[in-house]
Amino acid sequence: MTKTLITKILLATLLLVGVFQYSANVPVFALIGSGSKEQACKGAELDNATGANCGEKASSDTQKILESVINIMSAVGAVIAVLVIIVNGIKLVLSSGDSARVNTARSGIIMAVVGLIVIALAQTLVKFIINRVG
Repeated sequence: MTKTLITKILLATLLLVGVFQYSANVPVFALIGSGSKEQACKGAELDNATGANCGEKASSDTQKILESVINIMSAVGAVIAVLVIIVNGIKLVLSSGDSARVNTARSGIIMAVVGLIVIALAQTLVKFIINRVG
């Protein structure tokens, strides 16, 4: 792959991560105006008496556990990817110009960076789905 293609892919990925990561859920009543929460709940056929609080998400234990597991897995994967980048960086420095060793180290670094991007996208996608479904 050329450097410009990798740069374009990286920039597009970062843009997508930013869009999904910071997409906010806007409650229905916030769009209508202040003081009309009951009307919005009625229009959306939601019952405020059930404790759902119409517009606010009830956080379940399963959702919290799922988020914790995903955060831990993402952190472990990110730490492993950073360690792979460091090890392959050392291999690259110590390759002494041997093209086979340079290519192996370089491809290891690229794969670790791709792994970090996949972890970030997966984290973002899962949070987006949990926010929409939960």
